[in-house]
Amino acid sequence: MKLTTVFSVLAVLCAVTLSAADLSKFVDAKRWEIAECTAKTVGNTLVVNMPVDHKGGQKGYFVGWPRLYLRKFLPAETNWSKAKAISFDLKLEFTGKSTSYPLSFHFFWRDKTGKKNLSKAVRCPALKNNSVNKVTIPFPKEFVPATVFGLGFNISESQYKHGENFKFTVSNFKLVNK
Repeated sequence: MKLTTVFSVLAVLCAVTLSAADLSKFVDAKRWEIAECTAKTVGNTLVVNMPVDHKGGQKGYFVGWPRLYLRKFLPAETNWSKAKAISFDLKLEFTGKSTSYPLSFHFFWRDKTGKKNLSKAVRCPALKNNSVNKVTIPFPKEFVPATVFGLGFNISESQYKHGENFKFTVSNFKLVNK
């Protein structure tokens, strides 16, 4: 095989490797900032428990705001420029009687100048309880994928009854090009 052919093959392999971020380590609970909830890693899943406590919580959120954010990306996780959405598998185990399960997903990025931090919460599509849900969240129109620096989940406890529990597991974080 000619040396130029070897270099061409290597260039293609490098381009494939660098064209999409490796999001497999997003399931590492130690990397997430959590408030009013717990998170742990079990195998290749992130297990999140968000108890609804209308009597606790932080001073500014009178009925609570359980949340977790991942705001420190590894270099291999930052190339989102060719994607149009993020997807993941989410298994919900909700203890209440509700048939609607509002869960917000957050994007954090910098504007095109790189000076201003921006964020947007997007509601996850309809979720089925006690099932694995394939979730795809399209990037917001104003999102600049090349400057992503965080993501997260939260519920608003005002949409749930005191004492209910919103538990979910997340796995298979991937970027989607559609």
